[in-house]
Amino acid sequence: MFLILMVRGKARFVKPFFGETTKELTGDDVIRRGFKNCEVELILNDADLTISINRSRKRGLIVKLIGSSVETNITEGKKQIECQEILKSLLGFDKNVFLASCYFSQESLSLFTRLSDVDRTNMITHLLGFETYDNLYEKVKNKIENELLNKNNLNLEVEKLKRKIELLNNDRNSVLNRLIEINNDISKIENRIVIYSNEVNDYTDKIDELNNSIRIEIDISDLEQLINSNILDLDRLNSELDKLNSERNILNEKLYEHKNFRMRISTIIESLGNRLNEIMQQINEFRNFKIGSRCDKCGAIISSDNMEKFIDEKTQNLTKFQCEIDSNQQKLDELNKQIGGVSSEIRKIDEVIGSNKIIIKSTNETVKTLNSQKYVMLEQKNSLDKNILELNTLLSAKKISISDCKSELSKLNKQFSQFDEQKNSIESNIEILNSDINACKASNLNIDNEIEILMFWKESFSSKGIRSLLLDKFCNEFNVIINEYLSIVSNGLMNVIINPIKILKSGEERNRIDFDISLDSTVVKYNSLSGGEKRRVDISMCLALNKWVSNKFGIQTGLLGILILDEIFSYIDRLGEETIATLLFNESRNRTIFVISHTPELISYVDKEMVIIKENGVSRLEQIAEKMQT
Repeated sequence: MFLILMVRGKARFVKPFFGETTKELTGDDVIRRGFKNCEVELILNDADLTISINRSRKRGLIVKLIGSSVETNITEGKKQIECQEILKSLLGFDKNVFLASCYFSQESLSLFTRLSDVDRTNMITHLLGFETYDNLYEKVKNKIENELLNKNNLNLEVEKLKRKIELLNNDRNSVLNRLIEINNDISKIENRIVIYSNEVNDYTDKIDELNNSIRIEIDISDLEQLINSNILDLDRLNSELDKLNSERNILNEKLYEHKNFRMRISTIIESLGNRLNEIMQQINEFRNFKIGSRCDKCGAIISSDNMEKFIDEKTQNLTKFQCEIDSNQQKLDELNKQIGGVSSEIRKIDEVIGSNKIIIKSTNETVKTLNSQKYVMLEQKNSLDKNILELNTLLSAKKISISDCKSELSKLNKQFSQFDEQKNSIESNIEILNSDINACKASNLNIDNEIEILMFWKESFSSKGIRSLLLDKFCNEFNVIINEYLSIVSNGLMNVIINPIKILKSGEERNRIDFDISLDSTVVKYNSLSGGEKRRVDISMCLALNKWVSNKFGIQTGLLGILILDEIFSYIDRLGEETIATLLFNESRNRTIFVISHTPELISYVDKEMVIIKENGVSRLEQIAEKMQT
């Protein structure tokens, strides 16, 4: 790396990078007498690319990339804060990292040891990049606050919607009450219409009944025709009845003859049967006689021949009698059929006669009734006409009442429809508002889930989260580095323990960077050390910080390959100066170390010597001849 520094005015080395001096002077403070502007330019020259960093009080920061034939102003048209971010991105570090690893003034040399535990912790956390976690913590915290604000707004919106629903419910209840009133009025009118309609139907039925009665009354000719027709039917029925009685008498005589003949045939069959039984008995008795015995009746000797002959004769008689019985039985069966037929005809005639007698009786009664009705109806006619007139008058009045009720009912139905539409509209709005409330609740649930996740990350990005782990790691790494340097500058007499936890007097533990110093195996306070002992601790702290930052960024030579130390040998004895100078010489093997000092005895340790000469209020650097070291 080839470094050229061109300075006009009272600028500091840190000015071109970060627009500030190490003593935080203003623009007016750094302008020298006779100049109206303060301008600093720093050129970083690499093999392939040259970077020009120019900062002035008037134009601000300008960064240019200079190639072999092209020069590009990459900050043109940008705001100063954007230009600074571009430079930071180009360099790869910020002011704090630079001051912690490259530049140590007499004041900042003891900065780490003299800071309060809170400020010291903040410094280390800044080097560890805790700003990222702080930013993330703040972002998460702000997001949680925003989510809580959103949740609160949603809750307010829910309450607002509930109040709207409450008002709508009141309106809905009013409308419902009005609908109930209208519905009750409609029911009353409908009941009246039903009552009036029933009365109209009753009147109509009575009028129809009376009209039907009047029709029967005035239809006298029909009654007379009916009476005459019944009389003719009576004559015809009586004539038929006489004829049937004559036929019945004839059938009765015939039936009598058939029954007498049947009696005679039955007597003959009975006689033949008795004779047949006698012959059978004789045959059976004869068969019981023994051959050679005598007959009881005739005394003749019984032989097988005469026994067989006797049985044959009797058997022939049996056959003869049986034939006669069968013949007479056929006659008897035929006669029974004839008797049955005649009896059936007589029964039929008796049924017709009975039916005709009933009809004749009924017809006589009908004729008598019709004649009575004829006279009664004529008497009732005038009364019925009067009643019909009265009923028609009442019927007309009820119909008018029904018409009035229907007209009123139509108005009420129209009002009911209007209020029902209003109710439906209110219920629809309530449903929409309830849907909005549910949506708000769902959003609240999502917010709760989001807050739960954010609370996890808030805890993770807080001092109790990942940062405590990073502080532990830093302390472990830093303890190794610083004690390597402190062992050299103190000849092994001193040791430093950096702790991420500070124990308060109350016994409470806090995540704060604290350190203990061991001198000759005795733990002592930093403020109890001598000036030289403090300076050895301070130098070890600065070199350790430089090395730790270099290791953190993976740069073996450190940032820009330089280290600037301003007045670091104060309070150091001669032996200590040589020990520290030897340490710095060894550290300069892979980087350039600038030492600003009033100790000329140390010139033998450096490669180059430069002298600051001030004339007319302006300082300049002059290089003394370069020395060769072995």
